[in-house]
Amino acid sequence: MVTMLKKIQSRNGQAMLVMVMVLGITMLGVSAIAGYITIQQLRTAGDVSNSAQAIYAADAGTDWALFQLYLCPAQPTSSLCTNAQEFQQTLENGATVDARMTATSVQSIGSAGRANRAFGFYLATSTP
Repeated sequence: MVTMLKKIQSRNGQAMLVMVMVLGITMLGVSAIAGYITIQQLRTAGDVSNSAQAIYAADAGTDWALFQLYLCPAQPTSSLCTNAQEFQQTLENGATVDARMTATSVQSIGSAGRANRAFGFYLATSTP
């Protein structure tokens, strides 16, 4: 009986060591997950700025197309008027715009960083 009691007492240290290791691994896992979530939130916050720049770049492309469609026929000698169907430009803030127009539609894509935003619309045709 005494020898069995001594064996049980000698294993008490092992149980404590196992518990400390399990708690340590759990804390490490929780810390890693919290760090990952924080990094994703920081990326999202940074992408808000890029998203806004991309939206304004796409808007600049639609403005170009509307200018070409409606103001250039009235002022064909303007230096801003081109007969191009495409417009590609890098803006001062680093965003890029890629606009294309056809006889019936306009599509404009703005890009900044990893964010891409697009605007598009169809032109109504007049019937006599």
